[in-house]
Amino acid sequence: MVLPNVILFPQAFLPLYVFEPRYRSMLERALETHRFFCVAMQRPGRRGSPTPVAGLGLIRAARRHSDGTSHLVLQGLARVSLGEAVSYRP
Repeated sequence: MVLPNVILFPQAFLPLYVFEPRYRSMLERALETHRFFCVAMQRPGRRGSPTPVAGLGLIRAARRHSDGTSHLVLQGLARVSLGEAVSYRP
């Protein structure tokens, strides 16, 4: 997930509201498998382009709403280095 002005540090908690379809899909997949979610800060002035270092978090709590949106809480586990993009579509 790429967000402006957001950094997920190890051991920190980050509450998120997930409403975009691509992130809903990512969240669903993460909850069905490993419960990991990565958050990268958006490069200044470059919408959707992540910084090369991001935070890897474990989904500690997630609540899905009837409209398909979700609230969740991530607990930071580690900093990760981002390589090349594998896919630009969910």
